Amino acid sequence: MVASLLVRILSAWSLEPGPLIDLALGTALYAGGYWRLRRKADGRVKPPLWRVGCYAAGIVSLALAFFSPLETYDDRYFFVHMLQHLLIGWVAPPLLLLGAPLVPALWALPHPVRRRLGSLFRREQLLWRLGAGLTTPYLALTIFLFVVAVWHVPSFFDAAQGHTVIHDLEHLTFFVAGLLYWWPVVQPGRGNHRLAPMSGGLLYLLASATEGGLIGGIFTFSDRVIYSFYLQPASSVGLTPLADQHLAGIVMWLIGGLIDALAAFILIGSYLAWEERTLSSPGAAFTRSSSR
Repeated sequence: MVASLLVRILSAWSLEPGPLIDLALGTALYAGGYWRLRRKADGRVKPPLWRVGCYAAGIVSLALAFFSPLETYDDRYFFVHMLQHLLIGWVAPPLLLLGAPLVPALWALPHPVRRRLGSLFRREQLLWRLGAGLTTPYLALTIFLFVVAVWHVPSFFDAAQGHTVIHDLEHLTFFVAGLLYWWPVVQPGRGNHRLAPMSGGLLYLLASATEGGLIGGIFTFSDRVIYSFYLQPASSVGLTPLADQHLAGIVMWLIGGLIDALAAFILIGSYLAWEERTLSSPGAAFTRSSSR
């Protein structure tokens, strides 16, 4: 029985050509740019290894979402679909952004192409203004909350199930909204939209956690199946549609809450480390005494 179960799980992996090409291209650009930066200036100009590890973890997260049994069984079990959504919108985006991928991706390109694309991202250019506007904390948060809320409306959710264009659009919007949402928290470009860790940052994360908690609570405590797509019983593991929905709510509460809590702890830790460095700097005491 164990052997047959392992065969069944391993055979559930699939390689969808679209995501496979996207992930292969993203990996190749980052790796090519990293090695080119490593060779330039005798390796002094390159992303640190921890950023490379974060980017690799983000790619692995997306691979699990699109190629693993999560993709195979997402239209059979609601809780599996929730796990897939968390990987796409909550786990992969911050890991990819922590990898600071823009510079390595540009350096992987031929010099003329790199110069032309780089000029488009200069300050006050259209793409720069568009990116700066979309990553403004309040707008990024609004877009993310809106995307999550809309795709959990029963009519939209049921329409997106199955391997259809709407299903792909759902995943794409979750991923893009996730990138926008996590940008002000991660700050991969060290821009101006930096959240104050002890006030704005925690409130920012709390807004998303509250929405996730409300949706998860509805799934967990509802006495009826909300989405008609998952009304068929998942008899292969003895899971009823209502129990499947309750499990999906617990997944949103537990894993989503852990992600938000981890981000909050990292924000607080980075703030405390910054405060310690500031207080220990030579000019800190002078600044504090002169302000009294």
